[in-house]
Amino acid sequence: MDTRRVTTETGAVGYEELMECSADTRTLRWRVLGDNGPIRGYVGTFVVHAEPGGGAALEYTGTFTAPDAVRPYVETTFQAALDNLASLLG
Repeated sequence: MDTRRVTTETGAVGYEELMECSADTRTLRWRVLGDNGPIRGYVGTFVVHAEPGGGAALEYTGTFTAPDAVRPYVETTFQAALDNLASLLG
């Protein structure tokens, strides 16, 4: 599968591997490679669902293991990213 380099706003660099990309099911699934501090085994999935009457809904799931103390940070970060995406899409 394909890999990509990801650089965050803070300059941190990571790598992700594309696990699934399907136009038929409108699914994108990837996993984070390498050492990511306390977060292990991260797999993210986007699925776009057609809405009745037009438009679309984005379903996002992320699975990972991390110490309990890290979970609120991860959830806040993911929510901020989704909120930003929603503002960009209107």
